Parts: sequence; C-alpha cells; structure tokens
Amino acid sequence: MGANYQITTQNIKDLANNFLTTNTLNFTFQDNSAPEISQIKVISSNAIDVFFNENIAINQAQNTANYSLSGGVGQPIGAVRDAAQHNLVHLLFDKNLAENTNYTLTINNLQDLATPANTISTINYIFQYDTRRPTLDQIIATSPNVLKLYFSEPLDPLIAQIVNNYSISTIFPNSAIPDPNNPRIVTLSFSSPFQKNITYGLRLTNLKDLNNNTITTTTRNFTYDPDPPTVLQVKYLNTSELEIIFNENVEPATAENRFFYQMNNGIGNPLSAIRNAYFPNQVLLGFATGTLNNNLSNILTISQIQDLALNRMLTANLNLDTRPPALAQFFPTSKRHVELYFSKPLNLALASTNSNHAILGLGNPQFISVENHFTSARVILTYSTDFQYNTNYTLQVS
Repeated sequence: MGANYQITTQNIKDLANNFLTTNTLNFTFQDNSAPEISQIKVISSNAIDVFFNENIAINQAQNTANYSLSGGVGQPIGAVRDAAQHNLVHLLFDKNLAENTNYTLTINNLQDLATPANTISTINYIFQYDTRRPTLDQIIATSPNVLKLYFSEPLDPLIAQIVNNYSISTIFPNSAIPDPNNPRIVTLSFSSPFQKNITYGLRLTNLKDLNNNTITTTTRNFTYDPDPPTVLQVKYLNTSELEIIFNENVEPATAENRFFYQMNNGIGNPLSAIRNAYFPNQVLLGFATGTLNNNLSNILTISQIQDLALNRMLTANLNLDTRPPALAQFFPTSKRHVELYFSKPLNLALASTNSNHAILGLGNPQFISVENHFTSARVILTYSTDFQYNTNYTLQVS
C-alpha cells in the first residue's frame, strides 16, 4: 500500500489581491520503482561502499549471494547495511582490486522498504578502483566574472564547493558550484570582472575525486575571450580537400560537424570535417574525389563554429575560385627584370621554380621573387643578360 498524505493551501492571493479559499487535498504516494545504484565508492583495495537511491531492506542487503564482482573477484565475504544510512551497503572482498581497472558489480534480489516491496531483478554497475589524481582539463570564461572548470573525472562535491580551494592571486571566488548533472564541471563566480584578452592564473588545491585522490596543486592560465572565431584563410589542397584556418583554436564538436560547412554549385556539405590534433585552429574538409575541380568560382559558407570559450562565429561566405590562375599582364621594368601579375595567389614553391618560366632565346631566369596578395600575385623574373632594345621576346609560363 502507498502512504497517504494531505496538503493544505491557504493565504494565497492572485495578482488582483484576491485570496484563495483554504483548500485541503488528500493524495496517496505509491512507490512502484525498484532501487537503483546511485554511486559506488572504493574505500580500500578490497572494500567498496554501494549507495542506492532509496533505503534498502536489511535482510536482502546483507545477503552476500546477492552480489557478484567481475574480474574473478566473485561474491563478497561480508555485506553490511549501514546502521544510520539505510541506502548504503558496505561490501568486503577477500581479493584485492587492481588499480585503475574497470569492474562490474552485479546485484540481484535487493528490495526497498515500500509495501509491497520493489525488487531489483539485475543491476550491472561499472566502476573503477581509481588511484589517479584528478586533473583540470579546461577552463572557459563564460562571462566577465564566471569560470567553468572541466575536470578529468567527477569531484567530491562537498570539497569542490569550498571556495578557498580556488584563487586568482589572492582573490577567492564568491561561490564554487559543482554541476549536479555532471560532477566533472565546477562553476566559479567572482565579484570583479575579468579584463578582455588578459591572461590570468587560476590556482587549484585540495580538490579530491570520489575515491579521495587529491589533485596536485597547480596554476592554470586562462583568458576571457568574448570574441567569436573568424576564418583567416581557406587553402585549396587538391580536388577533394580544403584546409580552413581560423584565427583561434576551435571547439571540436562544432568544428567537426560537416553540416556547418556548405559549398554552392551543387557540391553541398563535405563528406568529413576533421580538426587538426596538433593545430586546433585548422580543420580539414574532405569532399568526393574531383569535386573541387569544376573550374568555377565557388562560395563556401561556414556557420555555427565555436571557439574554446563557446563564442559562436558569424556566418561567413568565402570565395573559393577553382579556376586556374590567369596571367593578367606583364612588362619589363628594367633591362634584366620582368614583372608578371596573376589573377589569384600562387603556389609559392611552383611559382618560384626557375624551370616554370622561360623567355625564348634567353632561357630560364636567374632569380624569381613571388609576392602573394589576397586576390592576386606578383612575380618578378631576373635575368643574367640584358634584353635587347626593339626586340620581340616570347614568355612561357607553365
């Protein structure tokens, strides 16, 4: 049977100052859900604490046959429900757990205290005898006075909320709040705002994970970056690949979402988008073989990409001209120099190769200088012999 309750409402007014008539309602709460494991803590190499989401009946909780641990450990030699905390069971094994190795605890037949009781059929819960210290993976300044910290593993929430465990110089945060849905995340709030694009050092100490491992005292730098990322350059690598270079490191989930990149002229989204592991401000886009060899002026649209501070970029429409470069004009500037102007930037290695330029009768130049501009290129050829006055020459570029 469920438990009966009565709720009474009184002295409540609406926005027009009208009082609600005192009202009493009866209701019954019926627990129909079997207990679940909320957490496992490793106390020592052969002892663990199992926390449930509700109180557990003592007879089933203390029956060692209802528990089994993987990895050849087997059943515990002792199972004791905590005298004060009836949702906690202490298990003792006769074999030691290996460090930093995953184990699966299987539980059967445990019951809660409801009437009638709800019984666990089978629960499999994976945990680890963790002896590694937690580390700070990332700091994000989400606003001028708020930091979000991402750790390598869940922290002890009671210790994580102690503000003296965090400091910038001698300044402590006003609050430290562990994320209730993701205990790897802690949010710090400060009274004074951070200055834009100034480097600060955050000191961490005394923080512990759920297995009582203490973080190494460390100082990590961060900046408050409120600006969205922008595209510095689009490199045409070959007929199926583009390299996008941003002005700052980009967040991998958005940077590797291929649907955030779109090419016109019927090309559509790339087949893949891969952020460079060594240069996180670069993304490689992969298209079907030969797709980019269409001799057209294409528009690449990029949107939704975020930087590491989760600033979202503005939509960018970028010109990608797959037409070959054209020699727009050329003329001699002295008796040994010829300047060439091309319609788009050139591959520096190829444009600087002597054998790719020739004047019939004079051969290849002695020196080459290449200057790439945003939409054009200038090439200066220097010859070792003088040009003859009033003589026609033929320039070949390949």
